[in-house]
Amino acid sequence: MIALLWPSHNQHETAALWFATHRSQGWATCPLRAAGLVINEGIHLPRKEVDALKAILHNCVRLGPASQNLRAHPDFRAHLLGRISYLATVNSARAEKLRRDFEQIDWSR
Repeated sequence: MIALLWPSHNQHETAALWFATHRSQGWATCPLRAAGLVINEGIHLPRKEVDALKAILHNCVRLGPASQNLRAHPDFRAHLLGRISYLATVNSARAEKLRRDFEQIDWSR
């Protein structure tokens, strides 16, 4: 599957030829993960990770960021921004919604 999706892959031509020949016969795959991303009908972060980030941001707004920094990140604010930015590389609309939640956090709490 990866070879089919990445033109620079050394097996891309072989995979593309196979797919062109066999796609009319129907085929199925399970969600494939590469580099921590789910590759199926597009590239996505795993839903579990996005839902966890959404919950953390929601709880930061409600309870304060200190209550959610369970791993004691020395710069929790930058850590959350990094996770949102990573999401933005594959789903900018979802990342923008989470960025709006992030902007509501009171960092003085």
